[in-house]
Amino acid sequence: MPFEIVTAAAGILGKVAAEPAKAAALRRPAVINALKRLRLDPSRPPKDFESLYAYTLVEELYGRPHPVLLLFQDQYVQRSFARSFDTGDWSHIRREIEEAVERNRESSEFGHFGVDIEETINNFIDKFQELVDRSRDAHETRLEHKVDALLDQVKRTRNAEEAHRLVEEPERAGASPAERLSSDAQAWFVAVGYKIERT
Repeated sequence: MPFEIVTAAAGILGKVAAEPAKAAALRRPAVINALKRLRLDPSRPPKDFESLYAYTLVEELYGRPHPVLLLFQDQYVQRSFARSFDTGDWSHIRREIEEAVERNRESSEFGHFGVDIEETINNFIDKFQELVDRSRDAHETRLEHKVDALLDQVKRTRNAEEAHRLVEEPERAGASPAERLSSDAQAWFVAVGYKIERT
């Protein structure tokens, strides 16, 4: 089921697709007007996914051919986009778009796109990511930087520890990661006083 705000955005953009803006200078005021009609602040993107998706539709697809709008309004495309965003793996949306384009070739479900779909999806993803960045508060950005720094430190510590252990225990070099984990777990259980017995 499509998100209500996405459906509303698609309705606004559908009217524009029928009569695209002739000049680039007219595009920005029209985009701002469309965002205001959706009760979205043109100067500050929203924080929730559905509103960000709708905001991206308006920002990126304003004035594009109607079939492109229908493609991004498709519930499967929306779900795949949400999944891609949640996992950070954009292959989900790319695969879904490929399948939708193939479906369109067979059924003309969306109509003639008239644009490079690969470029369009890349631009849409970039615009969405840009809007996510713009929607964050300063403390959220600072927290993200701290988490990234902490993860880098953990990775450096883990790599240094493994390098040290390879010097101390050369036989670890030939072991698989699973064998290393098994050995480490056994050593930990012994250190805390547990016995491992096979039955």
